[in-house]
Amino acid sequence: YQHAYWAGAALMLLAEIEARRSGASLDDFVRAARAMFRDDRPRSARAILDAVAAGSDAKAAAAARALLHAYDAHAREPFPSTEKALAALGVSFDSIGGVHLDDDARLASIRRAITRPTAAVAKAEDATGSTTTATALH
Repeated sequence: YQHAYWAGAALMLLAEIEARRSGASLDDFVRAARAMFRDDRPRSARAILDAVAAGSDAKAAAAARALLHAYDAHAREPFPSTEKALAALGVSFDSIGGVHLDDDARLASIRRAITRPTAAVAKAEDATGSTTTATALH
């Protein structure tokens, strides 16, 4: 479970940081891949990544290359190390597991961009009939 799920999440964090440093986001990759492959034909992840990386959408291509780089760099590790990336983002942990954010960290702006709510806000009625607002995160 840790290798399949949490290692994948760590890999996506590393790829997202690299993509953001290139002015892109993994969101750009997903949008381009969905537009490029509208059918249900099975494809390997590598084929999709290679196709988007070679495509005309510069941001999506940068994000695909970031994901390919992160995968190639960490595929043989049981769990990618995120210590340096988290420190650069300004994320630290204290001895009892508390999380601390440093807004002066080198990549703090990327951390804020990753966690900032998008402009898309969905309204839904909860079970009591009152309206609640849910904001999707990047």
